[in-house]
Amino acid sequence: MGGCPNSCIKPSLNDFGIEGRRTPEGVRYQIYVGGTWGRHTRLVEQEEILPLLEKTLLWFRENAFQRERLGAAIDRLGTAALLSALEGDGLPARREAILAAPLKQRP
Repeated sequence: MGGCPNSCIKPSLNDFGIEGRRTPEGVRYQIYVGGTWGRHTRLVEQEEILPLLEKTLLWFRENAFQRERLGAAIDRLGTAALLSALEGDGLPARREAILAAPLKQRP
C-alpha cells in the first residue's frame, strides 16, 4: 500500500496493489489487480478494501493453477469472470470449501 502521487512503490505491478488518493470527497483508494501495470483497477472506499482482497484471493485460490500468478489467471479466464465473482457474496460463503480443495494442477 502506498500513498505517493508518483506511485513510488509501484502498486500497479503487484498482484493486488493499493494506493491512497485524495479526492474532493476525501481519501479513496485505487486498487490494482493482476499486476502488469494495473490493467484492472477500481477506486474504492477504505471499508471496501478487505472484502475485495478476500474475494480476490478466494477467486484466485479456486481458479488458478499451482504456481500461476494472479494476472496470468485473469488473462486465462477473462476479466469478466473475475468481476462477476467479485460482485456477490458467493466466494466468502464457500470459503471453507475453497480453502480445503486441492490446488489445481496444469493439464
